[in-house]
Amino acid sequence: MSTVQNLAGDSANVAKGTDPSSNHLLANTGTVNAVFSLNGATGIVNGATCDFGSSKKTISFQIVPAGVITAGAVTLQVSSDNVTWFTLPVASAQTPPDGLVTLGPTAAANPTTLATGVQQLMCTNIAIAVRYARANVSTAVTGTGASVSVQISAA
Repeated sequence: MSTVQNLAGDSANVAKGTDPSSNHLLANTGTVNAVFSLNGATGIVNGATCDFGSSKKTISFQIVPAGVITAGAVTLQVSSDNVTWFTLPVASAQTPPDGLVTLGPTAAANPTTLATGVQQLMCTNIAIAVRYARANVSTAVTGTGASVSVQISAA
């Protein structure tokens, strides 16, 4: 097993497949540093796709609104194939909750309504691993100097 790191600082432990003719590397562990899916977005738009390089079960989203927000919402999505996208479910009341949870006392909503000065940090707690994630502006961001940025990372 070897550890590899790309120029962005992402790293993973990798191993060659067991088939002697295999040229594939299997990612066993690792993290993906935060990348922007949305950066200063205002209108309804699909954010940039974050490709983790391999499937990950724990995905974190940091939603950072700017300016004075009068309206706006962000929807968080995942995909295994970068074609079919699924909106992350809202966390249930079960323990542990399935779906999307905030790193705080309450379950997350998806889509997430934006508020002036309120940053939100959420992470997935879903039963499957996915390779891709993105954030979409699902309700246009309005207000004085209003916009939203969303960083996504995975482990």
